[in-house]
Amino acid sequence: MPGESRILRLHSHGGVAAWRVAELVADVDYAYNGLTAFDSALRGITDYREPSWLWAYPWRRRGPAALVLERADVASLVHPRQRLRLHAVRLESPGFWDFVGKSASVEAISGALNDRQARNEARERAPHERVTEEIEEYDKTTDALLNRYRALREMGASEEDLAPLRNQLVERAMRTLGRHQDAGLITDAEMVDVPERPELTSGEDPNES
Repeated sequence: MPGESRILRLHSHGGVAAWRVAELVADVDYAYNGLTAFDSALRGITDYREPSWLWAYPWRRRGPAALVLERADVASLVHPRQRLRLHAVRLESPGFWDFVGKSASVEAISGALNDRQARNEARERAPHERVTEEIEEYDKTTDALLNRYRALREMGASEEDLAPLRNQLVERAMRTLGRHQDAGLITDAEMVDVPERPELTSGEDPNES
């Protein structure tokens, strides 16, 4: 739907090994799925102690502390219509990757990467000074996620109650994506509006180049 999707543009460059490109795309998808599942969980929780989709899984019997979600588990929590799509690629020096996905998740990834880059630069300028702790990093990725997170805290949810969700769906996935930023493969991140599809004139074939 218009307004619900945006483009995540990751600036990068060509001339890298194919396996690194494959890992980058897989890790972008992983981070997006985690944030989208986290957003859905916060939206759907009416009693913060019983997020319905989470407790339906077998690990419920082992308790929240034992929660471990692999990539396939995280992907299974995202509706197929909400999955990330590769929109465009331009690998020059520099170039970019464009991915289309839910606005809130795209905003979260872009914000987290930019905040992370700012902290890295601050550490390089003043390595002796304390910078924002990592635990605070993902609370600020997007206002939409943060507002719902705060609402649950106001209902009485503690950090211990929400930590399994945040650790598995947000922090773990974003740390994985962050390694590409550290390696210089992601040089910048931004959000771009999805271009409107031009209307076809009468008799025009949409598949014709």
